[in-house]
Amino acid sequence: MRVMSLPLLFAAAFSVAVPLANDAAASGMLDKANRYRLADLDQPAKLVDHLMLYAAALREQPSYEAAWKAAMWSYYVWQKAASKEERESVAKAGVKFAKKATELNPDGAEGWFWYGGNLAIYGLSRGILDSLHLVPDVERSLKRSMELDSRYYEGAAERNLARVYMMLPGRPISIGNDARAKEMLDRSLAAYPDFPLTYIYLADWHWKKNEFEAALAILDRIHRLPMKTEGNAFFLPWAKRVAAKVRPRIENREPRGLLDPMVE
Repeated sequence: MRVMSLPLLFAAAFSVAVPLANDAAASGMLDKANRYRLADLDQPAKLVDHLMLYAAALREQPSYEAAWKAAMWSYYVWQKAASKEERESVAKAGVKFAKKATELNPDGAEGWFWYGGNLAIYGLSRGILDSLHLVPDVERSLKRSMELDSRYYEGAAERNLARVYMMLPGRPISIGNDARAKEMLDRSLAAYPDFPLTYIYLADWHWKKNEFEAALAILDRIHRLPMKTEGNAFFLPWAKRVAAKVRPRIENREPRGLLDPMVE
């Protein structure tokens, strides 16, 4: 999927200061963007289509809903992007959409979560060590989302913050903390036992510790999860593909390495 072929989308979407359509037209575009099937969430072309609709709705009539949903769909598109350049481009777009959401509604958990989430994947796209200056904003945004609504997207803020703590180096370089990450992931799994991303993160945690059997046991549980929510409709097929990709390495007792092996 060529995300970089969409520069006009992002350029237009960021010109949100001046509405270009009346409220009714903008509302109609947002309604159209909201009409999608769960099956669309595993189709890259459909993801881009809906991202374009949310971005256009935001451009034509800035609203909190359009802004945070454009940021959310940017995150979805990032997962399917084909290259480092594409990932960096779409994550940067997601950061801008989410930033607009936090400006439109400073008390919305969605905006703060997608701001922190997109900022994190933007840093991951650029390289962790080159993006350490972004970490305070990522941590602050995810904590703010947790304060506003810890249940949003099945506990997404705590789960993603745990991933941040796991991926980063520890002090004095950064805020990495494997023990804290494990505690948060265990809590997330207990509260939301059907969400597939938690299993991927936990399996990766055990792999990082060379606990190969524990990692494999967690990956096995992914195939028994239901596809009943939007989050599962997107992340369950992804989680199954990632599990299939990393399983041979874990079975062969290969070291995890420093790069994120869970990026599809």
